[in-house]
Amino acid sequence: MGNVALPTRSEYAAGENADGDIVYVDLFNIIDEFNGSIESDNIANNAITTDKIANGTVTSDKLSGSSIKEANMDYTQYGSGAKVWRCGPNYVGTAGGLIARVQKTISFTATTNEEGPFTFNLNDATTDCVDGNPAFHNSAAPTMLGAPVVTGSTVAHENNAILSVRITAIDEGSIVMYIAHGATAADVDIEFGVAGVKA
Repeated sequence: MGNVALPTRSEYAAGENADGDIVYVDLFNIIDEFNGSIESDNIANNAITTDKIANGTVTSDKLSGSSIKEANMDYTQYGSGAKVWRCGPNYVGTAGGLIARVQKTISFTATTNEEGPFTFNLNDATTDCVDGNPAFHNSAAPTMLGAPVVTGSTVAHENNAILSVRITAIDEGSIVMYIAHGATAADVDIEFGVAGVKA
């Protein structure tokens, strides 16, 4: 029915006596509207506040797949914020976390020697960072997810394995490392993951 309108019949004109049957019908029209037939135009904008909605009333099947977007989410670490992941008990930051994959072809020139420095750019979508610029926070250096590994079709033989890695610098935009290996001269693909706080 929508909005309930005042009837314009003569029984409601000034000086007329109310007819019980007519009043009864009109009252039931109002009751019927608000007992199961109320529509959106009966409700004022912002009339239904948070404290009027019971916990658990709005279930996931009432939310469309695109209704909750990243821009509308709160990534606070504690409270009601969205929990993406945490880096142990000392994790700090309020913008959530990012995980990125880094891959770069480098040249080994010696055998069983430590070579470098090799710089892996985290904000270079065209070469080093396979997943583009992860935009890590500039006050919280990211963390490597395990040791780098040799991958890809450029691997000539198993002696190209990494023996040890020594990181000399790491910040939101790059990681600099020296690599000890057992390779003969070869170009190899180095890959590793990084995780950090979102800018």
